[in-house]
Amino acid sequence: MNERKLSALQKEYRAFFLGKMELYGVKSPAELTKDKKSEFFTEIKQDWAKHKLEKQLLKEANRKVNTIVEEPVEVYKEP
Repeated sequence: MNERKLSALQKEYRAFFLGKMELYGVKSPAELTKDKKSEFFTEIKQDWAKHKLEKQLLKEANRKVNTIVEEPVEVYKEP
């Protein structure tokens, strides 16, 4: 069997998806009724979009926080 490595984004989505299944109390979406399955996947789609947006906003906010530190200036008083 060929193994493939998951990207960081794929691992993040997998953890997100498995967490949602845990909230619904199932090990597979196939265990859900038709209505619950529709609700589940709608929630996945909406919450994943929110998650990505929050992550992007946090990344942009962190860029703004990283400011350049100026060299200290020494000031001498004349006697």
